[in-house]
Amino acid sequence: MIQDMAIGLGLAVNLFFTEILGLPSGGFIVPGYLALYLHRPIRLASTYAVAFLTWAFVRFVLGKLLILYGRRSFALCLLSGFLISLISERLLLLFPGITLEFQPIGHLIPGLLASGMLSEGILRTSLVSLLGAAIVRIILVLLGFAGL
Repeated sequence: MIQDMAIGLGLAVNLFFTEILGLPSGGFIVPGYLALYLHRPIRLASTYAVAFLTWAFVRFVLGKLLILYGRRSFALCLLSGFLISLISERLLLLFPGITLEFQPIGHLIPGLLASGMLSEGILRTSLVSLLGAAIVRIILVLLGFAGL
């Protein structure tokens, strides 16, 4: 129930940011998912780290081999983010002292963020997505979902 509400609110907040303010937040579902993890900063940091690695890989490796634009760029960000996220999860399993708290949020969120970073810039995408997540989180608390 709370995930559905967070995703729905995230869609509305992202639509407002994009259409009214002209500030895309890295993907329509990103603010809602991030809002669910604002109380877990290590997972947020891991997600942004994977998104940054994805951005760097797509921009500096794939960008040298392919012409990146539109759907191709978006699809390569999603695929690369998915693979980097999976690899990072598998690497975490090699170190027993490290908890799963270090794994990124989902497998698609880093790729969506990386796609936004490619088109809007790293800082802008990061700040707007976190602002959107904070707004979604505040609305959830005001609606009575305080036990996040």
